[in-house]
Order: sequence, then structure tokens, then C-alpha cells
Amino acid sequence: MTHSQFLPPVKPSEAVVLAELIFQITQNRPWSNDLRARLASSLPTITLESTTPFPLTLAPDPSHASTFFIVVHSKSGDTPGYWLLHMAPASAATTPLFPNPVLLARVRPAGEREIIVNAIPFAENLASILNGLHPQLLARSSSVHSIYSKALDADHLDFLKSFPKRSNLLPAIRTTIPGWQVYAPLLLSSWRDGFVAILEKLREVPSESDAAPFSRFSLIVDAPFDARSIAVFHSRLKSTVKKSFDLEIDLSALAALEADDLHKLLDNLKLLGVNVQSVELNAALHIPAFAMLLQARQIGITLQADEPGELISPLRTHWKLAS
Repeated sequence: MTHSQFLPPVKPSEAVVLAELIFQITQNRPWSNDLRARLASSLPTITLESTTPFPLTLAPDPSHASTFFIVVHSKSGDTPGYWLLHMAPASAATTPLFPNPVLLARVRPAGEREIIVNAIPFAENLASILNGLHPQLLARSSSVHSIYSKALDADHLDFLKSFPKRSNLLPAIRTTIPGWQVYAPLLLSSWRDGFVAILEKLREVPSESDAAPFSRFSLIVDAPFDARSIAVFHSRLKSTVKKSFDLEIDLSALAALEADDLHKLLDNLKLLGVNVQSVELNAALHIPAFAMLLQARQIGITLQADEPGELISPLRTHWKLAS
């Protein structure tokens, strides 16, 4: 455990007040999502001037039922930003999920059992936070859903906050940069109904660690007749990812693509055992003709858009929204 620096990243007195409230709410109660709602409704009863908790991120340590984690935003310290607070009885074993946390406080509130409160850097521990504490938020393949996606540099908290709740529609975040950073806005938002993470503009198969956060992979295709190279990519990707994923082929650079070309490509891919979930097309093409072809094959369509358009029913549509 790392002792706190001169200016702790989270104000210790506020971290302790929050920890006391969480232990009060969770005491002698089995873990359930209702405890997050209890915390949200109880937060107005305490005073936090520089610390903003995110109640939906409250989670128990999977190894220690009496130990809890919660994400907060801190305005204090040398590094204001997001932190993961770790709250545990002093007698509890150190959590293996996050080695070397920063010690904020060790106190015995109101004569009760002694507790410790630690701060853990948020951004660099996103993979452990998601896999260890919130695996239900991990991205899924889109299956029968249509999706709206935004590039990683967009304002995703607002995007997720205002996302329409429809049974056949999921939000997605896309990026060309491997990493778990796509999950930060999801974790901090109130969206909990499914999510797609897209690694796009690929020409090579990503490594296993680079691929791990994602559920959709978009391959740039420069020539519509080269089905074999797509099949090789797909085979290597299956060996690397080892979980359910969507394959999208990006033909958006082909402004002169003919429907017959796409028909032959998809025929060849089917013969080679490649399952394509969506095809990205150049917006200058006559989309209805291609939509009919894709719909007959039960393949989705991907289109660039400034705003969400009408879904091309019953075809699965991926609207790539401008940032």
C-alpha cells in the first residue's frame, strides 16, 4: 500500500464520510443493485464539497463481501480527476485486483470497527475495474440490434444520457486506438442496457490484448474482389479474440462500387465460411439497391451520418454519427 502524498488525490475527510455512509447502507444486507439506489437517495444527507460519487459504480470486492469500491470525481489534490475509492475493514486482506493503492485514511468511526479508505487511479485501471467489478458492462456483439456509434473523442456522457431506449437499438463507441478508454463514459453514465465497442479502420489483426475490449472489428477493404484476404483476416481474428464478435467490412472508399461486385464478394465470403455482420458503404452510392441485396442475405448496413437517420427496416443499420 502506498501512503498518501502531501496533497491526497481525494480529500480524506470526505472519503471517510462517504465510506461511513456506504458501510451503513450495506451493513448486514446481501449485495444487490438496490444498494446503489439506496446510496443515490442517501447522498444528499452528507456534505461533499470536492468529491462527486457515482452511485451506479458502487460494487463489492468479489473476494471480500464487506469491502466496496466506488468511482468518484475529485477536485482536490495535485491530480484532480476520476479515482476509484476502495473501502474495507482494516482487518480485511488486501485486494488483489488493485495493488499499491494510495492510503487516504485509517479511522474508527463512532467507536465502530476500524476501516481503511484507499484511492486507486481510474484511467490506468479500467481493464481491472470492468473485468473485476462490472463485467456485465462489457461490450457485446450487436446480434439483431441496430446501433448508433460515435468516435471516441466525442462527448459520450451526453450521448449516452440522451440515448433512446429501444429494444432493437444499442449505443456504440468506435476508435482506431486499442485500449479500455472506450468504457470510461459507459461506466460513468447511467446507461446499463447493452453497449458495442468498435475497433475500426483495421488492416491487420490486432493482438489479443488490443482486441480484448472490443466486440466489433471493422476491416478496410480496398478491392471488392479479394475475398481470400478477408477470410484470412477473419480466421486470424477468431483465433485471437476467442469470443463472440461482429465483423464489419469497410467498403466506404469505393464510390464506384457496383451491386454485382458486392454480390460476388459476399458469395465468395460465404463459400469461405466468413460471417459478415455489416457492410459499410459510400454514401454516394444508390443505397436502396445495396440495402435490398444485404437484406436478402440478413447482413446489416453501415452508413456515415451527421444525425441518426431512419432505420432501414428490417435491415440492421449502423449509423456512424459525426463527432
